[in-house]
Amino acid sequence: MRDTDSLAFDFMILPLEWKEVSSLGNGFEKIIVSGWTWCGADVWFVAICGFLLSLLKIFYGFIPNYGVAIILLTILVKLITTPLTVKQLRSTKEMSKIKPEIDAINIKYRAEPQKKQAAIMELYSKHNINPMASCTGGCLPMLIQMPIFFGLFMVFGRAIELRGMPFIGWISDLSSSDVIFHGFSIPYLMPDGLAILPIVMVFTTYFQTKQSMVAMTDPAQRKMMTIMMPAMMFFFSAVMPSGLVLYWIISNLWGIGQYAIINRNKAATTNAALSDDKSTKIQDAKIVKRSKKK
Repeated sequence: MRDTDSLAFDFMILPLEWKEVSSLGNGFEKIIVSGWTWCGADVWFVAICGFLLSLLKIFYGFIPNYGVAIILLTILVKLITTPLTVKQLRSTKEMSKIKPEIDAINIKYRAEPQKKQAAIMELYSKHNINPMASCTGGCLPMLIQMPIFFGLFMVFGRAIELRGMPFIGWISDLSSSDVIFHGFSIPYLMPDGLAILPIVMVFTTYFQTKQSMVAMTDPAQRKMMTIMMPAMMFFFSAVMPSGLVLYWIISNLWGIGQYAIINRNKAATTNAALSDDKSTKIQDAKIVKRSKKK
């Protein structure tokens, strides 16, 4: 007589709601973020997605609108990265001040790249500018935001909690594109119809890129980046969930405003310093004049 083994298991059909799936144990929430196994992403990336969804739910608890929750999450992320961003913006501002001198060096040593590089580095040293500070300060906030960006992409695309959740007006589903007119479509870009947020994304990316490229020494490269970045973001945002595009637009607007505020404060400080210097020179002139009379 042949021995037999029995195997007991549960068969369940349920929506991929994070709370319900994770409550089953055994790491079943990985099902929601399937396909991410590189570099242990099935552990840390799943944790990031769960954390982001939890934050959105917390904000949703205060104001029952996931669009507002996305805006609040964006503000939180930008506040965390503000010290690094401010450092980068200040460095960019200092670089922009010496841009005319750099342009003159580029023209003077156009055919001598080694001398050109040496002259530029000497100029940096003269003005106590670290050329890497602008790059480092700009890259770190971006690196911090990339896991959040990809995490939100997964959350909006797969978490059932956000399916059919509206924001305002035409944005009726944050988990899909914000199509307003189905009679117009662009193959591979806007296959479902005309969407508004990707167009807004282009403008905000253009202005922010233009701000961040002020310190770039190569005019041709600066022009290329100013065109390429908005075009690339349009290509990506046209097929992204509207919730994710909203996150990036708010992030861009925050960056544009932050740059304007820092520039305004810097200009006010510079004007005050020039005014004080002018007053000092006038006082010195008066003292000299009195001395001559005596």
